[in-house]
Amino acid sequence: MLNPNELGIYDMGGNMSEWVQDWYGHYSKKPQKNPKGANKSETGKILRGGCFGNLPEYNKPGCRSVSNPNFKSQYIGF
Repeated sequence: MLNPNELGIYDMGGNMSEWVQDWYGHYSKKPQKNPKGANKSETGKILRGGCFGNLPEYNKPGCRSVSNPNFKSQYIGF
């Protein structure tokens, strides 16, 4: 059994994808620490991580996808 983190929250990785603040856009080619996405995008907002409906290789925090921010699904959290 996993132990909770310092906030008392248990590992929820792979439970569901979550929206992040970034809009979809290409990152700069220069190395960056905590890069920011585009200010606004016609394509949509970023979803990070995977969910119980994804293949295991997509259940990583670094896995990013894009969707319309008004899209709702049982696979997307907050």
